[in-house]
Amino acid sequence: ETLDLAADPNTIPYLLFPTWRNSLETPFLFLGDIHPYLLTNLLRSMIDRENQDSDDDYSLHLNLDLVNQPLKIATAWKDPSDELVTRIDQIECTMRLMVPVLMDRMRKAQRGFVARVSEDWVSSYRGGKKEKTVTAITAATPASVDEAAKVEMEELVSIFVDANRLRKSVIMDIVGATSEHQAALFLEGLCQFLVGFKISVSSWLNQIDFSD
Repeated sequence: ETLDLAADPNTIPYLLFPTWRNSLETPFLFLGDIHPYLLTNLLRSMIDRENQDSDDDYSLHLNLDLVNQPLKIATAWKDPSDELVTRIDQIECTMRLMVPVLMDRMRKAQRGFVARVSEDWVSSYRGGKKEKTVTAITAATPASVDEAAKVEMEELVSIFVDANRLRKSVIMDIVGATSEHQAALFLEGLCQFLVGFKISVSSWLNQIDFSD
Protein backbone atom coordinates (compact mmCIF):
# COMPACT_ATOMS: atom_id res chain seq x y z
CA GLU A 1 0.00 0.00 0.00
CA THR A 2 2.90 2.35 0.72
CA LEU A 3 4.26 1.83 -2.79
CA ASP A 4 0.79 2.38 -4.25
CA LEU A 5 0.52 5.71 -2.47
CA ALA A 6 4.04 6.68 -3.49
CA ALA A 7 3.40 6.01 -7.18
CA ASP A 8 2.73 9.13 -9.25
CA PRO A 9 4.01 10.56 -12.57
CA ASN A 10 7.02 12.08 -10.78
CA THR A 11 8.13 8.97 -8.88
CA ILE A 12 7.17 6.20 -11.29
CA PRO A 13 10.51 6.15 -13.20
CA TYR A 14 12.32 5.48 -9.92
CA LEU A 15 9.82 2.83 -8.81
CA LEU A 16 9.82 0.93 -12.10
CA PHE A 17 13.58 1.15 -12.56
CA PRO A 18 14.94 1.26 -8.99
CA THR A 19 18.58 2.26 -8.87
CA TRP A 20 18.94 0.87 -5.34
CA ARG A 21 18.59 -2.70 -6.62
CA ASN A 22 21.86 -4.51 -7.20
CA SER A 23 22.85 -6.65 -10.18
CA LEU A 24 21.85 -9.90 -8.47
CA GLU A 25 18.34 -8.66 -7.74
CA THR A 26 17.60 -7.30 -11.21
CA PRO A 27 16.79 -10.66 -12.89
CA PHE A 28 14.14 -11.32 -10.22
CA LEU A 29 12.32 -8.02 -10.70
CA PHE A 30 8.99 -7.53 -12.44
CA LEU A 31 7.83 -3.96 -13.00
CA GLY A 32 9.86 -2.54 -10.14
CA ASP A 33 9.70 -5.26 -7.49
CA ILE A 34 9.99 -9.02 -6.98
CA HIS A 35 8.46 -11.17 -9.68
CA PRO A 36 5.22 -12.90 -8.60
CA TYR A 37 6.54 -16.18 -10.02
CA LEU A 38 9.32 -16.06 -7.43
CA LEU A 39 6.78 -16.35 -4.62
CA THR A 40 5.21 -19.64 -5.68
CA ASN A 41 8.55 -21.04 -6.86
CA LEU A 42 9.98 -20.38 -3.43
CA LEU A 43 6.99 -22.06 -1.82
CA ARG A 44 7.31 -25.12 -4.05
CA SER A 45 11.04 -25.33 -3.32
CA MET A 46 10.34 -25.42 0.41
CA ILE A 47 7.83 -28.22 -0.06
CA ASP A 48 9.99 -30.21 -2.49
CA ARG A 49 13.06 -30.01 -0.27
CA GLU A 50 11.28 -31.73 2.60
CA ASN A 51 9.61 -34.38 0.47
CA GLN A 52 12.44 -35.43 -1.84
CA ASP A 53 14.45 -36.99 0.97
CA SER A 54 14.13 -40.68 1.73
CA ASP A 55 12.39 -41.70 4.94
CA ASP A 56 15.71 -42.48 6.63
CA ASP A 57 17.26 -39.20 5.60
CA TYR A 58 14.15 -37.36 6.65
CA SER A 59 14.11 -39.04 10.07
CA LEU A 60 17.71 -38.04 10.67
CA HIS A 61 17.02 -34.52 9.43
CA LEU A 62 13.94 -34.33 11.64
CA ASN A 63 15.78 -35.52 14.74
CA LEU A 64 18.43 -32.85 14.23
CA ASP A 65 15.81 -30.18 13.70
CA LEU A 66 13.91 -31.14 16.82
CA VAL A 67 16.86 -30.04 18.90
CA ASN A 68 16.11 -26.41 18.12
CA GLN A 69 12.59 -26.45 16.64
CA PRO A 70 9.12 -27.51 17.78
CA LEU A 71 7.66 -30.55 16.02
CA LYS A 72 5.07 -28.53 14.09
CA ILE A 73 7.77 -26.28 12.66
CA ALA A 74 10.13 -29.13 11.78
CA THR A 75 7.38 -31.07 9.97
CA ALA A 76 5.54 -28.08 8.47
CA TRP A 77 6.27 -28.97 4.83
CA LYS A 78 6.18 -32.75 5.11
CA ASP A 79 3.40 -34.36 3.03
CA PRO A 80 1.51 -31.19 2.01
CA SER A 81 -2.25 -31.49 1.73
CA ASP A 82 -3.96 -31.90 -1.62
CA GLU A 83 -5.81 -28.65 -0.91
CA LEU A 84 -2.53 -26.74 -0.61
CA VAL A 85 -1.10 -28.21 -3.82
CA THR A 86 -4.33 -27.44 -5.69
CA ARG A 87 -4.36 -23.88 -4.35
CA ILE A 88 -0.78 -23.31 -5.48
CA ASP A 89 -1.75 -24.48 -8.97
CA GLN A 90 -4.67 -22.04 -8.96
CA ILE A 91 -2.47 -19.15 -7.84
CA GLU A 92 0.05 -19.91 -10.59
CA CYS A 93 -2.74 -20.15 -13.15
CA THR A 94 -3.91 -16.66 -12.19
CA MET A 95 -0.37 -15.32 -12.50
CA ARG A 96 0.03 -16.86 -15.95
CA LEU A 97 -3.01 -14.87 -17.00
CA MET A 98 -2.14 -11.59 -15.30
CA VAL A 99 1.60 -11.24 -15.90
CA PRO A 100 1.39 -11.28 -19.73
CA VAL A 101 -1.44 -8.73 -19.59
CA LEU A 102 0.68 -6.34 -17.53
CA MET A 103 3.67 -6.84 -19.82
CA ASP A 104 1.49 -6.16 -22.86
CA ARG A 105 0.20 -2.95 -21.28
CA MET A 106 3.80 -1.92 -20.63
CA ARG A 107 4.80 -2.54 -24.24
CA LYS A 108 1.77 -0.65 -25.54
CA ALA A 109 2.53 2.32 -23.32
CA GLN A 110 6.10 2.45 -24.60
CA ARG A 111 5.03 2.04 -28.22
CA GLY A 112 2.43 4.76 -27.79
CA PHE A 113 5.00 7.13 -26.34
CA VAL A 114 7.50 6.54 -29.15
CA ALA A 115 4.83 6.75 -31.86
CA ARG A 116 3.35 9.97 -30.53
CA VAL A 117 6.69 11.72 -30.17
CA SER A 118 7.79 10.56 -33.62
CA GLU A 119 4.58 11.69 -35.31
CA ASP A 120 4.61 15.07 -33.60
CA TRP A 121 8.26 15.60 -34.42
CA VAL A 122 7.78 14.70 -38.09
CA SER A 123 4.78 17.03 -38.33
CA SER A 124 6.77 19.84 -36.75
CA TYR A 125 9.73 19.13 -38.99
CA ARG A 126 7.65 19.24 -42.16
CA GLY A 127 5.90 22.38 -41.02
CA GLY A 128 9.24 23.97 -40.27
CA LYS A 129 10.62 23.11 -43.70
CA LYS A 130 7.63 24.67 -45.42
CA GLU A 131 8.04 27.84 -43.43
CA LYS A 132 11.82 27.58 -43.78
CA THR A 133 12.32 28.28 -40.09
CA VAL A 134 14.17 26.20 -37.57
CA THR A 135 12.30 27.81 -34.68
CA ALA A 136 9.04 26.09 -35.57
CA ILE A 137 10.75 22.71 -35.41
CA THR A 138 12.60 23.12 -32.16
CA ALA A 139 9.77 24.90 -30.35
CA ALA A 140 7.16 22.26 -31.00
CA THR A 141 9.25 19.22 -30.14
CA PRO A 142 9.75 19.71 -26.36
CA ALA A 143 6.04 20.35 -25.84
CA SER A 144 5.17 17.23 -27.80
CA VAL A 145 7.58 15.13 -25.76
CA ASP A 146 6.26 16.53 -22.48
CA GLU A 147 2.66 15.84 -23.44
CA ALA A 148 3.44 12.31 -24.61
CA ALA A 149 5.49 11.66 -21.47
CA LYS A 150 2.64 12.87 -19.26
CA VAL A 151 0.19 10.45 -20.86
CA GLU A 152 2.66 7.57 -20.62
CA MET A 153 3.54 8.27 -16.99
CA GLU A 154 -0.11 8.11 -15.99
CA GLU A 155 -0.43 4.71 -17.65
CA LEU A 156 2.82 3.50 -16.07
CA VAL A 157 1.52 4.47 -12.64
CA SER A 158 -1.59 2.39 -13.29
CA ILE A 159 0.50 -0.57 -14.48
CA PHE A 160 2.83 -0.39 -11.48
CA VAL A 161 -0.07 -0.24 -9.02
CA ASP A 162 -1.73 -3.25 -10.66
CA ALA A 163 1.56 -5.20 -10.61
CA ASN A 164 2.06 -4.34 -6.96
CA ARG A 165 -1.47 -5.46 -6.15
CA LEU A 166 -0.81 -8.75 -7.93
CA ARG A 167 2.27 -9.33 -5.77
CA LYS A 168 0.31 -8.50 -2.65
CA SER A 169 -2.55 -10.76 -3.73
CA VAL A 170 -0.21 -13.71 -4.34
CA ILE A 171 1.41 -13.32 -0.92
CA MET A 172 -1.99 -13.08 0.77
CA ASP A 173 -3.25 -16.12 -1.15
CA ILE A 174 -0.21 -18.15 -0.12
CA VAL A 175 -0.56 -17.12 3.52
CA GLY A 176 -4.26 -17.92 3.38
CA ALA A 177 -3.68 -21.35 1.84
CA THR A 178 -0.97 -22.43 4.27
CA SER A 179 -1.08 -23.24 7.95
CA GLU A 180 0.12 -20.81 10.58
CA HIS A 181 3.53 -22.45 10.79
CA GLN A 182 3.88 -22.83 7.01
CA ALA A 183 2.99 -19.17 6.47
CA ALA A 184 5.57 -18.09 9.05
CA LEU A 185 8.27 -20.23 7.43
CA PHE A 186 7.37 -18.96 3.96
CA LEU A 187 7.57 -15.29 4.96
CA GLU A 188 10.80 -15.91 6.86
CA GLY A 189 12.28 -17.69 3.85
CA LEU A 190 11.23 -14.90 1.50
CA CYS A 191 12.89 -12.29 3.71
CA GLN A 192 16.07 -14.36 3.96
CA PHE A 193 16.08 -14.87 0.20
CA LEU A 194 15.88 -11.14 -0.49
CA VAL A 195 18.38 -10.17 2.20
CA GLY A 196 20.76 -12.75 0.78
CA PHE A 197 21.24 -10.64 -2.35
CA LYS A 198 22.46 -7.71 -0.28
CA ILE A 199 24.85 -9.90 1.68
CA SER A 200 26.19 -11.60 -1.46
CA VAL A 201 26.96 -8.30 -3.16
CA SER A 202 28.59 -6.90 -0.02
CA SER A 203 30.78 -10.01 0.31
CA TRP A 204 31.72 -9.82 -3.37
CA LEU A 205 32.68 -6.16 -3.09
CA ASN A 206 34.78 -6.84 0.00
CA GLN A 207 36.79 -9.40 -1.96
CA ILE A 208 37.70 -6.91 -4.68
CA ASP A 209 40.96 -5.04 -4.33
CA PHE A 210 40.31 -1.48 -5.51
CA SER A 211 43.84 -0.32 -4.74
CA ASP A 212 45.22 -1.32 -8.16
